Amino acid sequence: MNTKHVARTQKILGLILGAGLTLSVATAITAVPQPATAISESVTADSLPQQVAPGGMVYKTLEAPTFTGPFQYTSDGTAAYGFGGESDEYPEEWQLLRYDVATDDLTPVAALPDGWAAPSYPELFPAQDGPVGLLVHRNDFSEHAIALLGSAPGDFTITELHDAQMLAGDAWGAIAKGLNADGTRLFVLYWDAASGSRIAAYDTATGEQLADSPTSGVETDEGGLNKLFVQQQGSEVIVTTADDYDRTDHIVRHDQDTLEQLGIINQHEDVVSSFMNDEETGVWQANGTVLTLTDIVSGATLESVPGPQDIPDLIRMTPFAERRSDDRLFVLPVLDGGKEDIRSNMISVSLTESQRVFQAPFIVWDPSMNPENGDMIAPAKYPSDEEENAEAYPLRVLLNPTAADPSNQNGSVGDVVEFSSETRGITAEGGPDANFRWQVSADDGATWADVVADAQHVVDFDTLTVTVTTETLKRQYRGLVSSAFWGRGELLDDGSVRSGQTAAARIIPDGSLAITTETLPAGKVGEGYGPVTVEASQVSGASGLSWSATGLPEGLVIDPATGVISGTPKVAGDMEVTVTATDDTGTVSKTFTLSIAEKTKPPVVTEPPVTTTPPTVTDPPVTTDPSPSVTVSGKPGSGTNGSGLASTGDGPPVALLWAGGAALLAGAVLLLARRTVRGKQARAEGPAEHENEE
Repeated sequence: MNTKHVARTQKILGLILGAGLTLSVATAITAVPQPATAISESVTADSLPQQVAPGGMVYKTLEAPTFTGPFQYTSDGTAAYGFGGESDEYPEEWQLLRYDVATDDLTPVAALPDGWAAPSYPELFPAQDGPVGLLVHRNDFSEHAIALLGSAPGDFTITELHDAQMLAGDAWGAIAKGLNADGTRLFVLYWDAASGSRIAAYDTATGEQLADSPTSGVETDEGGLNKLFVQQQGSEVIVTTADDYDRTDHIVRHDQDTLEQLGIINQHEDVVSSFMNDEETGVWQANGTVLTLTDIVSGATLESVPGPQDIPDLIRMTPFAERRSDDRLFVLPVLDGGKEDIRSNMISVSLTESQRVFQAPFIVWDPSMNPENGDMIAPAKYPSDEEENAEAYPLRVLLNPTAADPSNQNGSVGDVVEFSSETRGITAEGGPDANFRWQVSADDGATWADVVADAQHVVDFDTLTVTVTTETLKRQYRGLVSSAFWGRGELLDDGSVRSGQTAAARIIPDGSLAITTETLPAGKVGEGYGPVTVEASQVSGASGLSWSATGLPEGLVIDPATGVISGTPKVAGDMEVTVTATDDTGTVSKTFTLSIAEKTKPPVVTEPPVTTTPPTVTDPPVTTDPSPSVTVSGKPGSGTNGSGLASTGDGPPVALLWAGGAALLAGAVLLLARRTVRGKQARAEGPAEHENEE
């Protein structure tokens, strides 16, 4: 295959921007980097003044080599890496460059070892805390490898990829890549003349091939616009393939472990896939002048956004970034130039309001958006520069306009206070793409209006000077950033502003309103709380004190007139309760930790088991009756034993009872009779005899 043809084709391909990487390595090769003729010393922020484009967009032009490829930010936004050189004979004379975000230093990092080169798209894997790696190939495309940048300049570790089918026969080398979440697997998309697009997985530590699979049944041309997306939160690899001529698009899902094909969606013609959304549920695509977010499982359209309707000769759009908070999708348009496609000015499209398209002043080459501050770095130039040098794009950083929150200011009536907001990417002159202004509210933030310079207000760009009066003590002030392209400061239908606005600040009079209560006592679920009164101190003459609170547990309320917290809590836990006091001088809030304990449960009393023991029955002792024995006469066969005694063993129980009773009665009669006889004898003997006895 012709090397120039390969290089040219690589420049056409849209490649995936990298993810984080931490790699183990196999074999080390150290090479001395080639000197960078265009970078004689580090370039710092002090020597890079902000420049202003038509419309007010602020940017910096880095002192870079004449020719640079796309750069890519690291995942923490502290640096960006890319390739550059003085000759357009890429890749022999290009080397890796590092842009430091904090200092604006652009430093040559390293040259690849002899015999190795990088694709025209650098295929970088910048990691937040780890090294920087990239996919490289031999100058003759005979083999591919992972190159890992060491700590010293020029120190690269090369891990060659083995058993690679993408190097055999009519196969064409890596056209897209991606890493899994932990950096242990590298997925490479390549093209084969016999079977079309294929995907391979490699162990990043050893370079061994782990799996290889076709991505669809469609044979795609080597000039096709192919993309590969590796889910970082899920377990799939998403491949989109599109023929460069009819652009019939296919979305193919693969398992990350086995590369087994999980599903395929056949799209309509003239569809070009671009990038996966943050939720990893859909792929942004362009179909003519319509931008759609397609579900990767069902193929359903999740969103549809009209693109520009008034750009002549528009044939294709490539969305490359979205920022939901600012209602923007950022897109690179491509125009029909007859013999070859022509890049047009970068645009942003509103995600919620149809036909709202905003154009940047630059033509850019594959920008990368900083995940932390929203800046973009890219080879970028004005359309008027096209004739001067069609191939050379200056490396520029487009600054996302922002403003810091102003602070409250203390003062008394008659004083002069100053609010300030540190702005970035905005100039005093401003413009539709980057503008800053002060706003004021006289009704506690319900409505806002731009500050008008008068006897009480002096506006100096991002500084606002206010004379303290009884009226200005009641007002709030904020900064507002507005930008058509970046999606800041747009006025919405409900009167609010989309993003861009800072927090509000106000003048706090000396000795003004303050919440003096230090802590809130603890409570318990199911028991009455307090009541507890939150105390406040007010400036002399202040009136209209009212209270509110957020975060109170269910069951507790605050009295808006007295600040008394009462009720019966229903849930336990440590609650963050913010109490707010408001009077005619302002508002103040204080956050407390309120601890509510679980409801106390009564102790469980366990009674011993009750056992029933049957009473012990003791037979009474057998005693001998002292009464004289009684003999009852009877005849044989009439209940006696023949000896004249009653039988006690043969008769029934009733007979025995009767016999016993009769014996007792007889004994009693005999005893009574004997006593009677003795009494009569005593009386007959007379008194004299009786006395002798005494």
